[in-house]
Amino acid sequence: MKFVTVNYHLNQTYSIEDKAILQMVSAAVKDVKGIKIIKSEVLITKDHLSYEIKLEVEKSKTKSYEQASAEITKNIEESSMNLMEFIPENIQINFN
Repeated sequence: MKFVTVNYHLNQTYSIEDKAILQMVSAAVKDVKGIKIIKSEVLITKDHLSYEIKLEVEKSKTKSYEQASAEITKNIEESSMNLMEFIPENIQINFN
């Protein structure tokens, strides 16, 4: 089982499984119009304190690469802040 440990207040922690992070990522990307996820992956660090996201997406012809990647990154970071109160170490986006 892969999980991220989140420190919450002074003496409390909770763990979030990679499946929950993948659901968060797919919901965040679905909010961006003209983008479709082909493949997504979450890489958890060895100390379980952070994570990285790898995405393979398909974009519509109306969006530029810069605009699409900026919107995807912004949505993922906002969703991550709401769920864990920190952003991923790295977000890698590959366009297909």
